[in-house]
Amino acid sequence: LNDACAVTQYIIENKESYGVDRTAKIGIAGDSAGAMISTSVCQTVKNIDFQILVYGLYDFTCSAPSYKEFTDPQYFSIP
Repeated sequence: LNDACAVTQYIIENKESYGVDRTAKIGIAGDSAGAMISTSVCQTVKNIDFQILVYGLYDFTCSAPSYKEFTDPQYFSIP
């Protein structure tokens, strides 16, 4: 997480050196564990304009009704 935050902050501060206009919006994206990391980065680093999060785990309490509804193994993807 520290590395992801440091890199994101560096890119925000130096986006013109990457050929990006200084007024351009900066976003962060992640899939699965990457979505969780992206969420954490956005909580830490300021001036991130948008997120694209795919299949992240955000409810660490597992208290949403769907956790109880889909506990049957028939809902699991098994090769």
